[in-house]
Amino acid sequence: MLPVRLIGKDVPEFLGADPVGLSVLTCQDGRPTPIPFQVDEFDKQGRLVSAAGITKRKQDETPRKIDENDELVVMMRDIGDACDAEVLSRVPDKIIEL
Repeated sequence: MLPVRLIGKDVPEFLGADPVGLSVLTCQDGRPTPIPFQVDEFDKQGRLVSAAGITKRKQDETPRKIDENDELVVMMRDIGDACDAEVLSRVPDKIIEL
């Protein structure tokens, strides 16, 4: 399985977003379809921060907000076709197309 990492500094539209409110979509059979993803938060030293208490570093500088060193990760196998403009126009939320 090959992960695809999108780093906050490379996608400024993500900066400040609460990961809880995000969805990642692909187009399947002409419909937007959610795919699994995760957001990994890192501290200023580049160390993974665990909200679940797995590491001793439990606090990011901006918890629950994507900042420049955080990553949104999807698996390559889950990425499908891009949705066309007509399909995307039916999605009621803000869209960031990558």
